[in-house]
Amino acid sequence: MDKPEKKIFSIEELRCGLDMFNCLKDLPKAQRNVVLWILYRHDFLDLINSGKVMTAEEEQTWSQKAELDRDYMLMALILYKKTKDVERT
Repeated sequence: MDKPEKKIFSIEELRCGLDMFNCLKDLPKAQRNVVLWILYRHDFLDLINSGKVMTAEEEQTWSQKAELDRDYMLMALILYKKTKDVERT
């Protein structure tokens, strides 16, 4: 069994993380959660923006993540993406 790789952060990555923390710490919890949600799901948002039709595998992967996390916003966006993809084809 392979050991997970250790993540070594550069000074710039740490500084960026600290800057992000400082920007978010004073926001109300609801606003902070929205920003963090976008950062956490940016790959899916990029997929929506790409104009590329989502594959069945991508849909399954994202749907599993949404179900596991009980992420209802992501579930709704998956349906939105599927609808747009049908319109494109």
